[in-house]
Amino acid sequence: MGRGRPSKGLRARVDFWIDPAVKNAAVAKATALGMSFTDYIGQLVAKDIGLPAANQEGSPFADVA
Repeated sequence: MGRGRPSKGLRARVDFWIDPAVKNAAVAKATALGMSFTDYIGQLVAKDIGLPAANQEGSPFADVA
């Protein structure tokens, strides 16, 4: 029997502090898109720096803005 969802591959842990209102709004947006908060933030950063957001779950990349 499996042990949860399949691995998304190599990942690096990132810890940061942001305004609670910003986090709450980002969580709400991620939820509305059917994404995890982590995947949403990862896609935003990837888009901003011009890299593909490989192995991210959720809505199509074009929906994140």
